[in-house]
Amino acid sequence: MNKTKKKVVKKTTAKKTKKKKSVATKNRQTKSVPIKHLPKKEYASLTNNEKSIVKKMLTETPPKRQMNLRQCVSSLYKVAKACQPRTVTGTISIFLFGVFFGIGALLGSVYINKNGILLQLLTDTEILHGDGITIQVEEEIDPIFVKLHTNEVVPSDFQDIDFDDFWQVWRYIENSFVPPPKKVTDGIATKSENMLNRDALTTGAIKGLTLATEDKYTNFFLPKDANDFENEVLNGEIDGIGAYLTINEDDMLEVVKPIKNSPASQAGLRAGDLIITIDGMNSSEYNLSEAADNIRGLRGTTVILKIYRPILEKEIEVSIVRNRVEIPTVETEIRDGVFVISLSTFTKITPKAFREALQEFVAVANSGGPDRIVLDVRGNMGGILSASVYIAGLFLPENSPVLYEYKGSEKLKVYKTIKPIFRNNIKPKMTILVDGATASAGEILAAALRYYGIADIVGTKTLGKGSVQAIRPVGSNGALLKITVAHWLTPAKESIEGVGVIPDINYLEDLEALYKADPEVDIDEIALKKAIEHIKQK
Repeated sequence: MNKTKKKVVKKTTAKKTKKKKSVATKNRQTKSVPIKHLPKKEYASLTNNEKSIVKKMLTETPPKRQMNLRQCVSSLYKVAKACQPRTVTGTISIFLFGVFFGIGALLGSVYINKNGILLQLLTDTEILHGDGITIQVEEEIDPIFVKLHTNEVVPSDFQDIDFDDFWQVWRYIENSFVPPPKKVTDGIATKSENMLNRDALTTGAIKGLTLATEDKYTNFFLPKDANDFENEVLNGEIDGIGAYLTINEDDMLEVVKPIKNSPASQAGLRAGDLIITIDGMNSSEYNLSEAADNIRGLRGTTVILKIYRPILEKEIEVSIVRNRVEIPTVETEIRDGVFVISLSTFTKITPKAFREALQEFVAVANSGGPDRIVLDVRGNMGGILSASVYIAGLFLPENSPVLYEYKGSEKLKVYKTIKPIFRNNIKPKMTILVDGATASAGEILAAALRYYGIADIVGTKTLGKGSVQAIRPVGSNGALLKITVAHWLTPAKESIEGVGVIPDINYLEDLEALYKADPEVDIDEIALKKAIEHIKQK
């Protein structure tokens, strides 16, 4: 029966060019290709010519449909009329619905044919991660990601890669690898429960790809780790000890900055501490994400860290009870006649919160209060790139370049400001306070405001992170890839990667001397007081 249908359709298509069709052909068409989605009563009310047109619309596949625009519109109107609405308005309404539905279907078909597959990127992910990365969801999808989401076994542009060695090693491991026994009693070994499986091998292979980039900010997250990552990214809060970490130049796990009022700060953890062991395990065995994952944990549980404090040249064991840590965004206070704005991260709500802080400052200044600002970005490890551009734009002239982005080509992408918040180009005197934990988007803001003469910088040299990361969904189980996709340059087109932003006035030696003399001294408070004294002298 199916074969007969195919032959009839083919024969019918071949005879389209003839002006008249035989009765036999018409009968064969009607009998072999039934009309669907049209009530028999309404269909019977159509003329033979109308039936023929409607039948073509409902039965022929798109490649065989050769109706022109006039025929299509005419047919849609006749279908609307065949539905027997009570008024002319009803007929027109049905006709217009058919037109819009047809246009939508056509555009959808074109989009699917063009892209091969409909992809949905993760949204709401342009936020700070605890190891201090800038996450930027890109506007465009690399074509390779489209290919990898299809059912193509090996993408066409991977055909020249020889995977024979890879599969050979995989087979060797599966067939020959033996983990150590769990225990041995009277010459009888108990098999280890931690046996390798294919999921573990696949994960290891993917992580090997990220390690091959030799970039500490490019990492792969399994679904569980990805869920923790997203909770931190989307909600601005984590369960853990509340400390920013990095891998320093000596490949040591270093505390960049404890978060204010976090379990880490309350336990006495300080910036510059080197983490030697995590619950007895050598930290050098982990990459940055793995170390952060082992330090994080359920609130109420305890993690024991052995640290080395270089400034005191001694090891200390610290026991920290994990808890829920909220990452603050914008805080304001008046200190010694100066308006202090603490900006600790760049999230989605930061632009609005910072604008409100500036409005508060203007109200205070207009009523006779402080008219100078200390912008405290110590410990600000970055966040949304566009948020830092927006905040810089509140002070800078319209269309001022805030940063340049390098994505592997000679042409640089420029990020410019929109409109300043201050009228008549009247801006407050301002100083930016930075430290070794000021990174990425925090460095962008500081460098831009100094470049345009809006503020000078005091404190200590910043971290020096000049790269931008994006996150990509992997597979359908919730895994994520965090990958470096760009590097940014200052408005002077200079890279700060590994160099940092050098302050105009450096307090580092003074602070270190004070801490050596008294390890209990609050260095953060002293640095803030120094910044306040500096801005009052301007």
